[in-house]
Amino acid sequence: MAAGRRVDALAPGETVLATVRYGGSGSEVRGGLVVDVPLPQLGDARVDEVWTTAANVRTGTDGPLRFAATDELLFGALSVDERDLERDVAELYDALLEHVDASAHPHLLRIWNVVPRVTQRAGLTDEKLDRYMSFCRARSLAFERHHGSDFARRLCAASAVGSVEGPLVTWFLSGREPGQRISNPRQEESWRYPERYGPRPPSFARALRAPAPFDDTVFVSGTASIVGHASRHQGDVAAQVEETLRNLDVVTEQTGLRRSPTDALWKIYLRDADDEPRVRALLTAQLGPTPLLFLRADVCRPELAIEIEGLLVDT
Repeated sequence: MAAGRRVDALAPGETVLATVRYGGSGSEVRGGLVVDVPLPQLGDARVDEVWTTAANVRTGTDGPLRFAATDELLFGALSVDERDLERDVAELYDALLEHVDASAHPHLLRIWNVVPRVTQRAGLTDEKLDRYMSFCRARSLAFERHHGSDFARRLCAASAVGSVEGPLVTWFLSGREPGQRISNPRQEESWRYPERYGPRPPSFARALRAPAPFDDTVFVSGTASIVGHASRHQGDVAAQVEETLRNLDVVTEQTGLRRSPTDALWKIYLRDADDEPRVRALLTAQLGPTPLLFLRADVCRPELAIEIEGLLVDT
């Protein structure tokens, strides 16, 4: 299984499970599921995130959910033009969880979310709530409806960032077997965040060690300049990069794998597109030849300038 990487030509015996296209790339697709994500790419190169497999791929739909699957893995996607954020998130996650729970791939491994205007106020009637907090409440309640009050034990790696406009988009990967949740001792577990971050805390694991058919692979959630549960280095993007890399170092230590493989794609979400050249230089110096995909996106807290996610693969 080749995951989350740039693929210019398929290797012999490979087929495409899914292609994630950013910023309306419109590039040619060679089968599998296609997910279009309304986040502009930054820099000169244009990269599609291509997931490939040596297994046979079948595609289909289940109501609003589109999917591609093998015997071992399910890659699915949903999107909705927003009417009411919390209601839409509830319906979207209900559809996702119902499909996954009824499938041959009941264990979520990785979820991605793009939420329009994620850090804006949620509405005139609740000035303390922003849209990320509203998203987190609806997502958490959906997990509780499907998996009970102890749903945290089933949480997988995840990300949620903001777009300027476009639909609410969620895509995911699930498998036959569960992964192994991995914590970061420098950071509080997301589902234990205090109420200052919203009426329901975020629902994700810091990282997840993937089961077969992945070999020595860890999905790393969106990681930012947060220690404990508090943001660090507001207004200093270089310091936020260093703090984020320290968090990634600690997650890597927990896994025993390496942080910078050359065959896995790492995604960098930047609030300010003008930061891209400087951040690219900093990360290239730290990560070496690792492929990097820079996207213009709003991180879930207004004071955070950058978020990084990716894969650890022992090669």
